[in-house]
Amino acid sequence: MITAGPFLTITGNWVKTVKGGGERLYRYLAEDATNVWVMEVGTVKQDAAIVHKPLKTKGYRKQWRKQEISVWLKANRLRHIEERCIPNEILDARLPPGMSDELDMKRSLVDFVKDEFGDSYVLTEKGYREAVKLASSTFDVAPQTAAGWLEYDLFYGHHVNSNVPHNWNKGGRGLPRRALRSADGKLVPILGRPTDAEVIDPDTKLKRQRCPPRRYANWCEFVTREAWNSDDRIKVILERYKLLQVGFNRDVQGIVRAFPANRKLPSDNYLTQIARPILRRVREERRIARSNQPGHRRVLSGGSGNQLAYGDLSVYDIDATPVDNHILYGREEIYINGCGKPTALLAVDRGSDAIVGWYLTFGFENGDCYRRCVFSAYTPKERELARWGVLHLLPGMVYGAASQIFIDRGPGISENMQMAFVERLRNDLLMARPGDPAGKGHGEQVMLMIQADLSHVLGSTHKTGDKEVDRQKLKVAKKVAVELEVYMVAFLSAIARRNLELDARHLLTSDMIKDELKPVPVEIFNYNKGLRDGDFDWDWSEEKIYRNLCWIPPSKAPDGFVSYDGRQYSSAMLRAQARVFQQVNPGKTLVVKLFDVPNAPLTLLWEDAGCNLQVLEAESKTQATYEDTFKWHHDFVSKLKNKRLREARARNASTTRQATNSSGSVSETKQIKLDAVESRGEAAGVATSSRSARKAAKEHLDRQDSKHLFAALGVPQGDEGVQTAVSGSANEHDSGNDGGQDFFTDF
Repeated sequence: MITAGPFLTITGNWVKTVKGGGERLYRYLAEDATNVWVMEVGTVKQDAAIVHKPLKTKGYRKQWRKQEISVWLKANRLRHIEERCIPNEILDARLPPGMSDELDMKRSLVDFVKDEFGDSYVLTEKGYREAVKLASSTFDVAPQTAAGWLEYDLFYGHHVNSNVPHNWNKGGRGLPRRALRSADGKLVPILGRPTDAEVIDPDTKLKRQRCPPRRYANWCEFVTREAWNSDDRIKVILERYKLLQVGFNRDVQGIVRAFPANRKLPSDNYLTQIARPILRRVREERRIARSNQPGHRRVLSGGSGNQLAYGDLSVYDIDATPVDNHILYGREEIYINGCGKPTALLAVDRGSDAIVGWYLTFGFENGDCYRRCVFSAYTPKERELARWGVLHLLPGMVYGAASQIFIDRGPGISENMQMAFVERLRNDLLMARPGDPAGKGHGEQVMLMIQADLSHVLGSTHKTGDKEVDRQKLKVAKKVAVELEVYMVAFLSAIARRNLELDARHLLTSDMIKDELKPVPVEIFNYNKGLRDGDFDWDWSEEKIYRNLCWIPPSKAPDGFVSYDGRQYSSAMLRAQARVFQQVNPGKTLVVKLFDVPNAPLTLLWEDAGCNLQVLEAESKTQATYEDTFKWHHDFVSKLKNKRLREARARNASTTRQATNSSGSVSETKQIKLDAVESRGEAAGVATSSRSARKAAKEHLDRQDSKHLFAALGVPQGDEGVQTAVSGSANEHDSGNDGGQDFFTDF
């Protein structure tokens, strides 16, 4: 038998305090002159021992140095308890020898190894291998089986019933699964997602399993966060959780992409059953935190632009800055309104330094871009992240309404923007005073940080400080530029990374510190958002945001089709309403109210007869031509189509002129000029805009008069006939009037 040494006792167990404050249970196994061998058998939570499920390998064994044990004992990091951590099913089992042949063989094998090897099969690796090999050959069992029986015996402290069947862990023949019935005796339904075998054969023995511990902890953490951040129902939270189940792989271009992963989640009923108590608890904590009781109101720290974020007000800074990248469409560089680089707009919350909204555009910085950026800040991000294939970035994204919005003076004077923000959204639209850069807030600072984070993207011209490196980057920027999809993935990843990792300790309040809040923008923003109540609880419904922020002029819908910026939209409901309208009002066309979706240009919303918003999808031709990106991206595609058409017409016109032109009589340039003169001469009326036009018109009239006169005299028409007739008349006059004066009429 293994005997106790001078340091540790064989009775009971030992509790060791580990890093982070956790406690683990260890059972003494053996020792030599310098070391002690123990086995981890469980953990301690809330003064209760939680026993591990035993392993059939040496995974739980540990080796401690006696010198370290002395230090732990003096520091009270190691203490002794009498609890042996042996289940009642083992202690209460009455299985004398002869009752079970299998159990008798397990006991005999364990006793044989202890008698033959003593402590050596615990102290040395060589002794362990020899013990397993000899036991497996002696009792004619597999080495893995013999090793498993030995580990069970060590795990339970050499108890005589260590190797009894562990039916209480997994159920067994004639024994129900644990926790199959609740405390009140009601039957618990089968939980978890059906296995593949169960889908094929419902009567299979390979039934579904419960939620694994890791999945359970992940689901509980997600529900806790979402319950505080929003008022969504549990079904909505569950759907959002499913969207986050992604995997990563490389596409054909070698770029790492996120793809939807078919995780084997438990059933929806089981997940909602787990989440409902958590949802109620967190919502109650939030309600108490929102109350006016002392210690439950948060006050933001002051300093710089944060002084405006007081009480329950949310203040957004919106600023636009050209990025340091060129973007391609196929092999064509995107160039719109004289701009070859996009302009990024970011909405930053002053109370948390979190980026709540964004928009990417080309061309001029105008009020429409700011409107689209505000739309991004006010609405959830799932749809846009799914479009670019980065749904795994959702934990780093936030959204919410604001009471004050700071913008630049140029776009701020737009009447449409003022109507959208002030009259419809009921926001304070603020602009910094001239000569007061600090009043603009944190927008420019944040954009500089994002630019630096995106400097690794191919084609970036962001300066590094090294003149030679910057010169080379600028030289090859257009040659190695990336497409929009690649840049958007990097852009959104930089935003999520900043929201999750930026040091925001200066924004923590005492309540946040007591609640163990992480000092990052995402956590601070969601904490502040959860505390808003009453008039400041301004998370509007998406329909209200569309009506107030996305209004566009009404449009006619002939036969139920709407044209907007060269794109056609329709729906079955709109076509039906258009038919009814035309039957009731012959000769008239239905006019509908429209609302655009800033982050989905292939979708429009329209108001039906019941004043409800319905969806209009782009027609198949429109979807085949345009991608689901940005409005300016569609405009660039239209420009490319027009450019290709002009190039084709120019080539065809040149070929036609070369084919119809006489062989080498005049040049192509001369022929173009002659055609232009002829077309001007045959026009109705005399063109008086230029001297050449008047001259051409006069020559044309003279030729017409000559033709009519020759026809009246019977003279053959044409250049040769006219010339012959005139020459003949002149000769006759010369012969008949010798020495006399001749008179010629110039026709």
